[in-house]
Amino acid sequence: MAGRIGGNIEEMQGTAGAMTDTGTQFVDAGGTAQQFASTMESEVEDVTNVLRTHFEGLGGDLRQAVSSAQTRLGSTDWTGNAQLRATEAEGRLNGQISTFLTQTSEAVAQFKASLMTQANEFVGMVQGDFNRIMGNIDAEYGALSTGTRQTATGLEEVDSSARF
Repeated sequence: MAGRIGGNIEEMQGTAGAMTDTGTQFVDAGGTAQQFASTMESEVEDVTNVLRTHFEGLGGDLRQAVSSAQTRLGSTDWTGNAQLRATEAEGRLNGQISTFLTQTSEAVAQFKASLMTQANEFVGMVQGDFNRIMGNIDAEYGALSTGTRQTATGLEEVDSSARF
């Protein structure tokens, strides 16, 4: 029996088991992809929080530098237009820092919204098309497995009949 094309009955049963396992692995891959998609949301949140914290820290550092400059300016003994212009310039710097922080906060929020939209689209794709495709592949491997087992069973019956 070992020299036949397609192997012996035991090998065919083993092949059928491997086909079933392969189909199951495809379904598991769909679940893993879905799990990854769900994890993306928290990762996006982490990334945008890091960005927001960075820009807020940068803005705080800039404000501190301006505040230190204002303190030094206030302790000088010079007066007149030069001091007035320097004070006005520092006021404008504070305004620009506020504008910068507002704009970066809005940009981070837009970035987050964009990433979340893409993540949600991916999750939808995974839950829909990907799982459907993986399920179809599993079903096909299941059918191959069933057919291989039926063939092996049929060959066993033929062999049993031939021995009679």
